[in-house]
Amino acid sequence: MDLFIRKDNFKEKEKRNVSAYVRVSTSDPEQKSSYDSQLNYYRSLIESSDCWAFSGIYADTATGTGTRKRKEFMKMIDSAIRDNTDIILCKSISRWARNIVDALRSINILRSHNITVIFEEEKINTSLPDDIYRLNLAASVVQHESEANSENHKWVYRHSAMSGIHNVGSNHYFGYDGHDKTLKPNGAANMVKAMFSMFLDGAGYSEIAQFLNREGYKTVRGNDFTSRAVRDILKNEIYTGDMIFQKSPSRNIITGEIDRSQTQRKVSGHHVPIIDLVSFNKAQCLMKKKYAKYGKRKKIASDIFVL
Repeated sequence: MDLFIRKDNFKEKEKRNVSAYVRVSTSDPEQKSSYDSQLNYYRSLIESSDCWAFSGIYADTATGTGTRKRKEFMKMIDSAIRDNTDIILCKSISRWARNIVDALRSINILRSHNITVIFEEEKINTSLPDDIYRLNLAASVVQHESEANSENHKWVYRHSAMSGIHNVGSNHYFGYDGHDKTLKPNGAANMVKAMFSMFLDGAGYSEIAQFLNREGYKTVRGNDFTSRAVRDILKNEIYTGDMIFQKSPSRNIITGEIDRSQTQRKVSGHHVPIIDLVSFNKAQCLMKKKYAKYGKRKKIASDIFVL
């Protein structure tokens, strides 16, 4: 704590409003312990100082390099500006942001409102000119490490696929269970067949969703079925036994731009099909006809939900 008091230039008897930001990348037990330890540490640190007034702790459990999807982080920035926070404490730059653009942008916004950020591990105080130079260097190192890790993961995934090693990963599909790096139909498979049969017989997405909900079925995320959820199942080739890897292109971790260099890889007969190819293709043709007829005039209201 001597570091903070020594570097924070303010009148001896004037209390400063101080908050803290903590983050862990996953929710596994070890990370949860680190998360709790950080919360307790910073609350104790702030409340034990006669120079500081506790203004709260903001905590995220999140993955990725950016800050926009971290609700507590964004709330912290807004609250700091609105409530006249003087100092924000954070364990390290990597906990703040691994993306140098996000890190420096958020810090510059806070500095423009005379709000200091102190990084404990790097011993950086953003109110000091020399420390801003050190911050740029440290942030660059953090970003480089993050980029290297991201590229390593992509390399392993691509070369595993080229070698014929396919993993369904953490994806879950209604009607299937993941088992030994493949998919096996489960008890809900009959409902998938019923969905295709109802659709080909003229039932709409909403009607099928209502049927599934009445029968007590939930999506793989535990939600009620919606028109969007039904449509996503009906158009997914996974139910024919095929698997397309790298279906959703990855993005550059800094710019967010789509990586055009990666190619999709389709594996036919990857797992046991639930729907025959003829029925699946008929469903795709029917969906195209419906879209051509109604287009965006009949926009599905539940588009914000996903399986």
